[in-house]
Amino acid sequence: MTSTNYQRCLGRPHSHLEMVSCPTSIAVDAKGIAIAGSKRLPNSSERRANHTKLKDMLFLFHPDGRSRSGIDTTAEPRSLAATTDEQIVASFMDNSLQVTKYTGSNWRTIQSPPGVASWIPGPVCCSKQGEIYVINYGETFAVYKYLIDGDLYLGCAIKDLHNPTGIAISDDGKKLYITEGYLNLVKVFECPP
Repeated sequence: MTSTNYQRCLGRPHSHLEMVSCPTSIAVDAKGIAIAGSKRLPNSSERRANHTKLKDMLFLFHPDGRSRSGIDTTAEPRSLAATTDEQIVASFMDNSLQVTKYTGSNWRTIQSPPGVASWIPGPVCCSKQGEIYVINYGETFAVYKYLIDGDLYLGCAIKDLHNPTGIAISDDGKKLYITEGYLNLVKVFECPP
């Protein structure tokens, strides 16, 4: 097995600017485009100047590891997913869930589900059918389902989780796989219609 080294790009995405970043999340689309979320760390002069607001970013890479582009974000990416039509779904540490194109244009926020008082979007995944599944870390652990076109809320897909730490969907869009951290389990659920 051969590997492609993305570390060089992720560790110092723009060395000429002396920026240093720490990868926080990753997604790969069906074409092999990798999207890496990155927390922006201060360089030495910024640490001396005590800067408080640094840009967090998303970096896109071609399948061979070449850098494709960088997108500024408003907060540190928590989890990423890629759609089949070159869109990125991202949950952020500021508790927002947002969607953008690979160009970084037309950011839009997906609203919290109706009646959910504590909205803390965590791990996210997308089906080939255009559905978004997101784990809410709010008052109760649950998975909510949206349609990416129009960000339409489709309902609560799974309730009563204990400590979900990750989510993935089968290629055919029929099964959700959820890791339960404290229980040391991977649970498989049938996707609701």
